[in-house]
Amino acid sequence: MNKISQKIFNVITYNLNQILFWVRSPHRLKMKCNGYKNVRIPFWMGIGKDTEIRIFNKQKNHISVSFGKGCWVGKRVSLTTTGSQKISLGDNSSIQDGTHLIGDIEIGSNVLFAPNVFASSGTHIFKEEPMMPIKHQDAKYSHIKDKYNKKIKIGDDVWIGTGTYISQGVTIETGVIIGANSVITKDIPSYSIVVGNNKIIGNRKDM
Repeated sequence: MNKISQKIFNVITYNLNQILFWVRSPHRLKMKCNGYKNVRIPFWMGIGKDTEIRIFNKQKNHISVSFGKGCWVGKRVSLTTTGSQKISLGDNSSIQDGTHLIGDIEIGSNVLFAPNVFASSGTHIFKEEPMMPIKHQDAKYSHIKDKYNKKIKIGDDVWIGTGTYISQGVTIETGVIIGANSVITKDIPSYSIVVGNNKIIGNRKDM
């Protein structure tokens, strides 16, 4: 098969997989975007009931949410992006029930999200006019919202415990384990074991 034929085959296969997925699972996935063109999702993927993908101010031909092969997403999960932001999951990663991911988030392969994790690359605008109500600043300065967006990066083979909060701009490197109800506001080195407020209590390599 030459390069042109291979490219045509890949395009047809990809679009067929997309269409088959939506035919197979319309009752499971709530979409707030125009069809499936902004979402890359493999056919053989588990999706829990009442999971929602929300894409606001989408850009033409921009993939806003992308899942690798073998991913699994639980019930009542929400994934939200705006404009050029993107949420991507690597192969064989899973997201348990009630997790919310917002903004620009890059997730590696074989990552485990326990239930009720919250991660957001954005924030409300509160510094432009400190005496103005935050809600009003959000509206007035919405045109510079991207200035306040800081991408979250999560490496391969990371396990994130139940109820964890991950702040904007954080990088969690390969192999990290995060205990339940942790608050992550700083970068976490590879294979660290973390609990509470960024507290590193060990390293997987030393076990």
